[in-house]
Order: sequence, then C-alpha cells, then structure tokens
Amino acid sequence: MNLTMASELASVYRSASQRARVVTEAWGATNLYCPNCPSPRLTRLQHNTKASDYCCPNCGFWYQLKGQQSPILTQIVNGAFSVMTEAILNDRTPNFYFMQYELLSWSVKNLLLTPRFAFPLSAVIRRKPLSPTARRAGWVGCNIALNRIPQDARIHVVTERQIAPAGQVRAKFQRVKPLAKIDATQRG
Repeated sequence: MNLTMASELASVYRSASQRARVVTEAWGATNLYCPNCPSPRLTRLQHNTKASDYCCPNCGFWYQLKGQQSPILTQIVNGAFSVMTEAILNDRTPNFYFMQYELLSWSVKNLLLTPRFAFPLSAVIRRKPLSPTARRAGWVGCNIALNRIPQDARIHVVTERQIAPAGQVRAKFQRVKPLAKIDATQRG
C-alpha cells in the first residue's frame, strides 16, 4: 500500500471537494484491497453508483470510500439519509473505508475499515433538510456515528501513517463476520 496520492489529478478541477474526490478515489482504485478474500485490488465502479465506489472482482463485496482532512472521530458525513437507511434495512450496505488524508502532501494519514454487516440503523444520524434556497432544496443527508458501531468492527488499516499487514486486517474482518447472520433490524 502506497500512502501517497496522485495530486496531479486535482489540477483540472476548481472545486476543493471535486479535487479531493478525484484524488482519493484514484488512490483507492490502486491501493484498496478486499478484506473478505485474497483479492489485492478492488474494481472501481462507474461514477454516481448509489452508495458504492468499488467492488471486489473475486467475491463481489461492495465498498465505499469516504475521505476527509479532519481526524476520524465519532461522526462521518455521508450521503442521502433515505439511501443509507434503505441499504441497511435491505442488507445492501457497502463496506466502508474511512480515510483521513493530509492535503499538503496528498497522503493518507489514517484509514479505517467498517464491514457492512456491523451497521445498525442507530448509526445513521439524520441531518436537517437543505434550505429552500439551496440548489438541492429539501435534500436530507446523514452522518454515520462511528461510536454506535461495535469497536471490534472498526478495523484500523492505517494508523498515523503506519500500515497494518493485510493478513491482520483480513483476520479481524473474519472475526466479526458472524455479525452478518444478525438481521439488520436486530443490530445495535
């Protein structure tokens, strides 16, 4: 795993959020791996695929990467509230990679993996609807409350620029995999 991102990809975009999205997603396509099977790479999905960015070419598990400059603490900004709650209830939640990156060096500082089967509905916090004057007026987003996800299901892949061995990450993933047998409405 290389913690340095291809910052040159950002040069064609003006928006800071677009630059970050393009650079972090490109990094994920070349560095993220599947913790469920031995696949060393994930396949990047088409842009605007609902709730997922990557798919494992071997086992078919889906993944979403969320990147931010701020430390990964108790909440992560996510997409639409209705999409996330529907995904949990229908057991179609993606596995999440939560990344903290350093903008000056375009490098990964922390990377946390959370398996799809560890998300209870209580971990999805509804945000206020966007104001009537917003471009997407009325849209309702959500935050993911990491403190409502079991501690063992928050798997550290990179901690303060120290990369955990893939075998160790996969072993931790397998250890919490029995949670997948619990119905989504019973989690929490």
